[in-house]
Amino acid sequence: YGKSDQKTRLRSGDSIVVNPVGNIVSVESGVLRPGRYELKESETFADLVSFANGYNLNSDQSNILIKRLDKGRSSIIDIEPDQLSSTIVKNGDGLFIREYKYNSVKISGAVKNPGTYLLPIGTSLTDLIKDAGGYESSAYPFGGYLNNKNSLRINEESKEKLYNKFLNSLIKNSITSTSENNSLGLVLQQLKDAPVTGRIIVEFDMDILLAKPELDTILEDEDEIFIPYKTQQVYIQGEVSNPGAVRYFELENLAFYISASGGVMDTADEKTVFVVHPNGETKSISLNSRFNFNSGDAKNALIYPGSIIYVPKSSNLASNLEVASIWAPIISSAALSLTSI
Repeated sequence: YGKSDQKTRLRSGDSIVVNPVGNIVSVESGVLRPGRYELKESETFADLVSFANGYNLNSDQSNILIKRLDKGRSSIIDIEPDQLSSTIVKNGDGLFIREYKYNSVKISGAVKNPGTYLLPIGTSLTDLIKDAGGYESSAYPFGGYLNNKNSLRINEESKEKLYNKFLNSLIKNSITSTSENNSLGLVLQQLKDAPVTGRIIVEFDMDILLAKPELDTILEDEDEIFIPYKTQQVYIQGEVSNPGAVRYFELENLAFYISASGGVMDTADEKTVFVVHPNGETKSISLNSRFNFNSGDAKNALIYPGSIIYVPKSSNLASNLEVASIWAPIISSAALSLTSI
């Protein structure tokens, strides 16, 4: 117990005897310092909990078990908290205190009370937003971002498979130029090192979630949620004359934003444009004819504040290096990283 009231001083010729170990008991959960402890014959399970620094915050003190081995047989004994101080331990006993299970979820951005929350298993996104005080008046739920560790793991595996498939496709075509070979290696390294996210596309609009509870999302441990503030920008990337941001206008279509960025370059793909919405959804827009943005799918494509328009490079090129340079920004999502931001 850390007491220093021992009066006897050691003298020359004294002997110190360390007796054999006594009762070894364990406490597996529900305490601040789980482990195996030596207790005297007269000590109880209350002493064991004390040596283990007491109960932790997640302990369920209404559910305590003793696992005891006796003559080769194992038995389970239910015990009440007030019986711990009167129950003598036996060598080999194990104390099990049930712990409540929680998920640790972080929410940041345009909510009134951002932070990390400990939530019971099965808590939904709607419940967390309510706990966080709801959205700020300038919040943009349509751009909400949910990062999930399991999704991140799957995306990392998928990127590796995509990288290997892409590499094998390039190997099938012989590379005769040493300089091209070296440059291709740099592009491939860029692809391999590109970060991935665990973003899950979910519904963040509270009105929709309350009207359709089936669209709600059950949160998992270590989920991270970010709610952005409203933006007035649309982002144009890729083969346009002036990549960057253009102010959002509600009634304008794809052709307006392409034109506002200086139009497409001669190196652009003639038939396909990608649009990434703030909620993470990606649309591939097929053009009816060469750079015609005022008909078909292109004319009716929805553009929102925070959307990203990406014009890829033409694939009508000869070398492996040029093909790799087209797919590099697409596979690595470098050109679409503003979605995560």
